[in-house]
Amino acid sequence: MKGRISLAAVTLSTTIALSGCGATEQPNTGMVDGPPERACTNVDVAHQVEQIRRDKANVSATAQQGNGKPSANAGDYVYASQPVDIAGPGSYTFSFGPLAEDFRYPMSPSGLGFKVPGDYRGRLAPAAGKSDEARIVLGPDGARYLEISFSLMGDTVSCSELTVFLF
Repeated sequence: MKGRISLAAVTLSTTIALSGCGATEQPNTGMVDGPPERACTNVDVAHQVEQIRRDKANVSATAQQGNGKPSANAGDYVYASQPVDIAGPGSYTFSFGPLAEDFRYPMSPSGLGFKVPGDYRGRLAPAAGKSDEARIVLGPDGARYLEISFSLMGDTVSCSELTVFLF
């Protein structure tokens, strides 16, 4: 079963199908020589999580009223990634979680959505062609996390603590 990943930002919206293509490139871990001097965004993470959760509930209620089919990511979940320091263009791995027990991507949910804070100035998209695009791993705390590689492109500048939202 193939899942779908979508990324939503103020000016960027893309959807790609997950594939099992292999790649040998190692993702950028976000570690730089010392912390970048400016923050990637000034978003209030807790507020953004709650806003996304309300938006999802509204979309779900609207679909139910119109007897529409629920979206592939209709579950009541929103996760903020662990913050990642950005050194410039490249591939970065973001970790979302800890995941709820019923989160079993790609079975449930069968699709994922992503949101980048509106004040982030770089371009970001799920990394295409990597065999490890979306995988569930155990964190050092023993909890499950979803790791996804993203490509940062164009005029991406170094900054600290970029958080991406999974919904």
